[in-house]
Amino acid sequence: MENQNSNKEIYSALVKATNELENPKNSVDNTYFKSKYVPLSDILSIAKPVLKKHGLAVIQTPYVMYETIQNIGKNGQTYPAEIGVVKVTTTLIHESGETLEFPPMIFKASGNTPQNIGSAITYGRRYSLSSILGIAGKEEDDDGNNAVGNSQQNYNQSNQYNNYQQPSGQPNSQQQQQPSNNQANSNVDLKSYEAVVTKKTEGKSGKGNPFIELVLEKDGKFLTTIAKDQKVIGVAKGLEEGSIANFKILSAQGFHFIEGIEVQEAKAE
Repeated sequence: MENQNSNKEIYSALVKATNELENPKNSVDNTYFKSKYVPLSDILSIAKPVLKKHGLAVIQTPYVMYETIQNIGKNGQTYPAEIGVVKVTTTLIHESGETLEFPPMIFKASGNTPQNIGSAITYGRRYSLSSILGIAGKEEDDDGNNAVGNSQQNYNQSNQYNNYQQPSGQPNSQQQQQPSNNQANSNVDLKSYEAVVTKKTEGKSGKGNPFIELVLEKDGKFLTTIAKDQKVIGVAKGLEEGSIANFKILSAQGFHFIEGIEVQEAKAE
């Protein structure tokens, strides 16, 4: 952001606006996390009148790049696939002519279709605007999202199965997308493959529900996964580092959830 001394009018207006804004209600179901979230339209409906009152307007500019990644098919073979890398830049404009441009959010979409790209842009706009204005959904249910947050840190530090690389000069920032519970949706991918457990961590979500995080290895590449289902957790508890198993993984916007585990007796050396 720009120097505060040169943008006194816009900073003053932004302070007044953020102090006046109320948190919106979560109104849309997130079927996978069994919670609710605030859609972009609700955030804009609440924010625009207050911003207008204080002489502010918001512009959100999307930019789409494309990268080729290596996916793993059902037979374990890799194949190239193109995905969209979305950058959303949010700028506040004051009636005095002063502007504030905030650091962009950069993350990958689940593919390169218009639906993939559009969903990622909407997601980026929603979270960027909420963060800038300091608002969040009332009684936000983070059940399971705490587990995803832990997984996210490891995800950014590992190569992943798809060996994804951010565009040169851009920060590595993945943002969680709201996945659909319909596996036919293009944002969700269900695959099965054999992998080795390299790390196991047990924890609890913000609502106190247990989860297990497994870091899996296949052909020298690593994937951080989450088990939330109680039956799957029971099987995962019996795994040790070096255990080999067939994992059914549901992937949605860079996050990987274990839907089933078929344990093998052999162990990796």
